[in-house]
Amino acid sequence: MYSDIQKITEGFRSKVERDGGLERGTLKFNLGEGVVYIDGNCQPNIVSNEDKPADCTLSTTTDVIRAMIAGQVDGLSALKHGKISLEGDMRIIMAFGPIGVNRSIATPVELLILLLSSIALS
Repeated sequence: MYSDIQKITEGFRSKVERDGGLERGTLKFNLGEGVVYIDGNCQPNIVSNEDKPADCTLSTTTDVIRAMIAGQVDGLSALKHGKISLEGDMRIIMAFGPIGVNRSIATPVELLILLLSSIALS
């Protein structure tokens, strides 16, 4: 049975293959039980579970992600109350591949929800 980290990693791999991913930089999702690391400095992007320094790091838990996807937790509120933290160059997450949303008006937290909402966490 796949862990949440494996599901999220495979979801990002699929999204990068389908939608492009990063044009530059590195992005890390620190999810408590593990990390998902996206290296946009190479094309195609490499998606791994290596815990390396990144240009932008988003930290949260899979429980918070589940609650956000279910609409039980507002992303901005989670950020404000420390359930999500963002460090580094926020432009990296804002530039993460075409995902069918106007990135100029979406917040990084809204982008996170959109990126992860297609990945089923059971």
